[in-house]
Amino acid sequence: MPDYKRYLQFVVANLLDMNYQVRVQVLVSSDYGDPQKRRRLILFVARNDCILPTMPKPTHGPGGLLPIKTCKDALHMLEKHTPSSSKSSGSILIGNKIIFNHIIPGKKTEDDDFTLIEDEPSRTILARARPHRHYNGKRYISVREAACLQSFPITYQFHGSLTNQYAQVGNAVPVHLSTTIARSVAIVHGCPV
Repeated sequence: MPDYKRYLQFVVANLLDMNYQVRVQVLVSSDYGDPQKRRRLILFVARNDCILPTMPKPTHGPGGLLPIKTCKDALHMLEKHTPSSSKSSGSILIGNKIIFNHIIPGKKTEDDDFTLIEDEPSRTILARARPHRHYNGKRYISVREAACLQSFPITYQFHGSLTNQYAQVGNAVPVHLSTTIARSVAIVHGCPV
């Protein structure tokens, strides 16, 4: 974030000069129930005659909060299902539901990519076709597994090439974090949450 510090200061200073209120904070998605340590800079801005949303308080972590979700928590339901190579649709049957996108790149490289740690949240899920390695160390995580680490519903389906599917997952804001932020905004506008 140091690269953007001056730019952020410039933007905030200009907003304040235009009589807007500004609230800035870095939130970590694992503090809100996502099994991922993704950091996101959140900027709330409102005119001075409007109510500015408050930053949401963490719901997961130490001090009497809910337990932090881990990679194992997110991926356990897929462990008995080997992902398909990039030449298939990646659909599997779990219970009576068809689950899509359990698909991985066909080629495995031997570089030092990050390997998930089973009993911790994941690092940030990236928007690239060479994702993190599964905590078993034998393969990359599938599109579906990356989506689980972003807290997408298991039935949500991604479309396009394998590269596009990983990009869709990696470019998204984790579901629980984005939901919590949306609730903060809804509350100040009197909307039901």
